[in-house]
Order: sequence, then structure tokens, then C-alpha cells
Amino acid sequence: MRVIIPAMNKTLRNPRGWRLCLLGLLWLTASGCQTYQGPPEENLAVVTVANRTLAEVQAAVIKVFTAHGFSGGASDSTTLEFFCKGGRMDRMIYGSYLFTDTVSRKVTVTMRAQPNGDVVLTGSAWIVEAEENPVFTDDRQVHPLRKGPYQKMLEEAKEQR
Repeated sequence: MRVIIPAMNKTLRNPRGWRLCLLGLLWLTASGCQTYQGPPEENLAVVTVANRTLAEVQAAVIKVFTAHGFSGGASDSTTLEFFCKGGRMDRMIYGSYLFTDTVSRKVTVTMRAQPNGDVVLTGSAWIVEAEENPVFTDDRQVHPLRKGPYQKMLEEAKEQR
């Protein structure tokens, strides 16, 4: 038994129909990726802080990250770097199966003052494998699907007074 859908069969036989289908597919492919308005690829988390100076924002970020077990601080006037030992899940995902190297997390927070007085905080995170072994050290940027904790910490810093 052979089932033929007349409209589809007619469209696919016609070269103009193929062109329209391909044009529609191309349009969907090109425009479909334009809707996500997340942070740029290199930034894992982004927060805008209003009505606070850079020094106040810097103090708030240091306080929040220290409370969450990170160590570190200002590497220059607009950049903060924090480190902490990776957890069990980090070791499972990124750790070595052959060696007993530790895994640590590195977070860089950049502060940019805007013309309207706001301060934009952007954060990037890496998993650092075998930090104490210079031969096998490897940095991997944290995937955007794992941005939750870093976004929450920046939001906590925004709420600090």
C-alpha cells in the first residue's frame, strides 16, 4: 500500500518548491540563534550595580567570595581573582584518573564603570587541573550551563550594603 500526500508530493517535485523549502530552512537557521540575550561567551556571569562606587563594589565582591570559601582579591584596580579547592564533582569531571592531582576553581571578576554611574560586574571561571604540577597543569573554562553559583555570588555582591 502506497500513501501519497498530494500537496507535499507536488511541492517536492517542483524545483521552485525545493528552493522555497531551502530558503525557509536557511532563514530559520540564521534567525533562530539571535534570540538568546545572555552574557558574551567569555563571561560566565554578568550583574549591573547601581548607585555604588567601584571601591564599595570591590569590597562587596571580596566579602561575598570570601564567605563562599574563596581566597584572593584585587589583582589590579578593576580585576579581582579568586581561588578555591574544587569539590568532589569537579574532581570527578575534570580530575585525572591516573594521578592524584587536585582540582581548583579560579574566578576572575572584572568591574567596569559606566558613564551613567553604574558598575558592571562580569565573571569568568576556570577549573585548574594539577595546579601544583607545572608539567600537567591545564585550565578549562567552566561551561555556561554551570554558571549558577557564580551568577548568584555576583548577585549577592550587588545586594551587599
